[in-house]
Amino acid sequence: ERLDAGDRFNPLRIRYGIGVGNDLDGLQLEYLPEPYLVTYSFMHQFPGYDSGDATADNWMFTFNNTQRNAARRAFANVESYCNLNFQEVADSGIQEKTGWRGGIIRMGNYTMDSDTAAYAFYPSAAETGGDMWFNLLSINDQGELIGALQYQDWSYGTSAYSVFLHELGHALGLKHPFDGNPILPPATDSDVYTVMSYTGRPDFISPSTHALYDIYTLQQMYGINEETATGDDVYSIANTWGSQDAAWAIWDAAGNDTLSAEGAAANCVVDLREGRLSSIGFAVNNIEIGRAHV
Repeated sequence: ERLDAGDRFNPLRIRYGIGVGNDLDGLQLEYLPEPYLVTYSFMHQFPGYDSGDATADNWMFTFNNTQRNAARRAFANVESYCNLNFQEVADSGIQEKTGWRGGIIRMGNYTMDSDTAAYAFYPSAAETGGDMWFNLLSINDQGELIGALQYQDWSYGTSAYSVFLHELGHALGLKHPFDGNPILPPATDSDVYTVMSYTGRPDFISPSTHALYDIYTLQQMYGINEETATGDDVYSIANTWGSQDAAWAIWDAAGNDTLSAEGAAANCVVDLREGRLSSIGFAVNNIEIGRAHV
């Protein structure tokens, strides 16, 4: 039975957190009924709340087409490994139960001179629940303008796209791995294992997908999509991640699959065990195989 998203998109049903170290089996996460329908929309006007850095005084800009297409890619990727069904709706529509405008998750741009590039609200029954905001005037610690995220490249492997993946993680209930309890040890508190980290990859590559721990945790929270890529599939630079320096996590539900290093311009290390990392191309530990996968 498909339950109403307004009844189910509630943090009281979710125990937030990412597993400690490599012992992912130790997670105590509550399963939700499935499939889980979550609507989303791109803001056309400021919502009925002022919270965080984004306020009605800051100006609000709708997502441009580049941002919208990137968001749709990210939602589709999450759908590929979780029993979540994201549905884009018009931001002008009114939710029947709540009376609020737009989707459960709403996205918008705002302007503020700060070092906050973006932020998101955890899922909740409040109007803010799941909303994501992106700052067009991000300032770094040296007081320099980083550049308006709205006009940056949002393709796979870019810093803007990885920011979106991070905020989407928050909108779905993931926390930072260094906050609260549990926390990750320094060895795994990095983008190699979770895009929720503030520690980048040692090769300075921006992730193209959610990482190993993110995928596993979201699957525990929302259920596993067992219908993704059930045939005999080949994963390689040419037909999957498209670059010698991409960081990509693979989720494949079934089939006799192949992880290929064909076309790699550097020596490679391939590990086909579930939950392990391979090095293909110029990067190190950049290709990940999801758990319960081999």
